[in-house]
Amino acid sequence: MARVLNVVAHHDDDLLFLSPTLMKDLRDGNTVRTVFLVASDYHTYPTYMQERELGVREAYAAAAGLSAVPWRSYAYGAGNLSATLWTLGNRVSILENRFPDGSTPPENRLWFLYARNQTLTGRPLDFTAAQTPDRAAVIAFLRAVIADFQPDIIRTTDPTADLQLQETPSQPLEGIYFHRDHVAAARLVQTAMLNVSPVPQIVYYRDYTIRDAAGNQTAADTTFKRNTFRTYAVHDVDICPNGGVNCPPAGGFYDDLMNKQYLADATWFGDQAIPLPEDDPTKPWPVLGQFFNVRNRGTNLELAVNNASTADLEPIIGWPHSGTANQRWQFQANPQGWELVASHSGKSFDLPESSQSPGVQLIQFTRTGAVNQTVRLRGSTAAGWRLLFAHSGLAVAVQGSGNGAPIVQQTFTGAANQLWDLVPA
Repeated sequence: MARVLNVVAHHDDDLLFLSPTLMKDLRDGNTVRTVFLVASDYHTYPTYMQERELGVREAYAAAAGLSAVPWRSYAYGAGNLSATLWTLGNRVSILENRFPDGSTPPENRLWFLYARNQTLTGRPLDFTAAQTPDRAAVIAFLRAVIADFQPDIIRTTDPTADLQLQETPSQPLEGIYFHRDHVAAARLVQTAMLNVSPVPQIVYYRDYTIRDAAGNQTAADTTFKRNTFRTYAVHDVDICPNGGVNCPPAGGFYDDLMNKQYLADATWFGDQAIPLPEDDPTKPWPVLGQFFNVRNRGTNLELAVNNASTADLEPIIGWPHSGTANQRWQFQANPQGWELVASHSGKSFDLPESSQSPGVQLIQFTRTGAVNQTVRLRGSTAAGWRLLFAHSGLAVAVQGSGNGAPIVQQTFTGAANQLWDLVPA
């Protein structure tokens, strides 16, 4: 039998997106452990948090055929972090970290721990006071859990969910097609996997991007998933306010997920560069925090802030390599992609007014984290990199070939003036 470790942000991510596979693992006798990073602390704390934790335990027991067996809880430590360990018999277990939910003010703390290495303070655990980890501590915790549990398989959510679909003025993606907590959790797992031995198989599952996908599960698996999810959801008043009556509500968001499960595999990832805080030696991607000169293949000009200005609204131009700080860009993570921050000013490159029009010149502007300061990075070292604005889908390009040529957004054609090399700086 297999040893399976699941790592997700929220209580229900496992039941919605890793299932019915997770439920079959429980039913079929595999040894299963799930790590929940986040507490449901965004309303009626601590009641709602505790009810969701209880709901998951009851769902796992039902799927495993162990409802008559009591759960037991213990203090647990891995790396330098503590967690609460819940065990059901000798083959089912849960770890609770209780980091703050993304919607609990100040919002998006798990995201900023991943993306900016900001610390966060979680909720108290059952046996331990609240903790304040940074990114390295969470990654070390995950590595220690892997070393302790020795899984054959790790399952988690999609680390590219925010990179896949195209935002439009009428269709924002965040909260509908991706969740920052899900993406952050998956990328922390992905980073932890860079330094573990032996290396288990890792399987990623799409989450909110399946909402418009066709059902792909058998009737039997759909029924199994629905019944197990209902066991959980009667404890979640946001999903089932009437308890077991019409739970989950027919025709609603959760009901629609009961007959779906999709892998996020290499085909789904495509040639997206995923922002990670540590180097993956098998990938040519930048690492969060690294500095680069961004050099155009067609002209050999580099992205530069005009006149090395530190002012908002200063144009971005193409300029021959000079080694100055206004041509040196730090690569950071924003929701939906990468942010390029000018070394000399600490400001982001930006598409003014979130324009959708080809030919508009880039500027530098105070960092906002918005989609008009965010690009998807696609391609490879060999083929060149495409920088595609998250808000428009248009490509960063040099317009002209002379010194000071404007850097604009254009419809992507594959021309050399739209391809870039990243030169460590």
